Amino acid sequence: MDVREALTNLGLEQYIDSFQDNEIDEESFLFLTDDDLKQLGVSALGHRKKILAHIEKLGHQDDDLEDELESLLENEVGTPAKPDEGDKVPCPSCGYDNEPFFRFCLRCGFQLRGGPTGKSKPKPTRSGDSGIHGHLVLVKPDGADGASFPLRGDTIMMGRGDVDLAFPDDPYMAEHELTIRATPTGIVLSPETGTRNGVYIQLIGSVEIGDGDLFRIGQQLLQFRRVDLSDGARKDDQGTRILGSVPPPNTWGRLGQITDDEQYASVHLLAKKSVYVGRESQGISFPWDGYVSRNHIRLLWDGQKCVLEDLDSSNGTFIRIKSSVALTDEIRFLVGQHLFRFRI
Repeated sequence: MDVREALTNLGLEQYIDSFQDNEIDEESFLFLTDDDLKQLGVSALGHRKKILAHIEKLGHQDDDLEDELESLLENEVGTPAKPDEGDKVPCPSCGYDNEPFFRFCLRCGFQLRGGPTGKSKPKPTRSGDSGIHGHLVLVKPDGADGASFPLRGDTIMMGRGDVDLAFPDDPYMAEHELTIRATPTGIVLSPETGTRNGVYIQLIGSVEIGDGDLFRIGQQLLQFRRVDLSDGARKDDQGTRILGSVPPPNTWGRLGQITDDEQYASVHLLAKKSVYVGRESQGISFPWDGYVSRNHIRLLWDGQKCVLEDLDSSNGTFIRIKSSVALTDEIRFLVGQHLFRFRI
């Protein structure tokens, strides 16, 4: 049995590179578990079941039986006669006509008896698809490389649902969260509009941020809001001034820590022209978050605009993107609970 051939016959060619990168040979293939497949990047439950079913089939037949089944398929000389065509059992997944005593589809490994009866939705072939344009590498919590996904074709959709690159076990991903496209000028990542949690790309150096912009450091989701005291006290639609605490002089913004109910857990007013944020910072600190560096970022105010600067943090700063961005070699981005590195 060849691992590449087995994955191809199962219709799971997208995992070939990951299996090869992790040195999964014929012997180790037979001992893979569900957790092993997750580590290899096979996040779709249906794909894992298909592979495990194929492994079970291989484990319950010796070489002679396997040769016999292949002989039945090829109708070679000296083998038992094949049953009538009417006795064949069509696979609900790929449509292949199997022998009635097969428990699993010989082509794709789908469980024919005692398994699901639904038909998987076939993926359309795009006429513009061509070659591999790079890889998405999962980054483990310790920063090491995890599973690698080749970017085949000119358009790759990612999300939790029925897409090209699916992560159904990540509840923070939208069904279709983003699309990666190969263009004449490079690889472009485009977030879908209107998704709940969005896509965050790694900040290199510094960037100007505006009112309402979101960014992540460690396990903290933060939002910048502009505060303009030049207009005086705010009024409601009837002209009544709104009562509130008096902020410090020269306040120009606030930094909010957002919880999963989309409320502020805490709000920090920004009055100094340079504000440090980190785990042990003298400015704004998150001492309980071990993924935040001692001095992680700095917010700079020049009287007109706010600039967010990453201070060579260990785990990076990630900005939520609102439009398409070009992916450069080794750039990282966050989607749901998954951190990816793009590699050419």
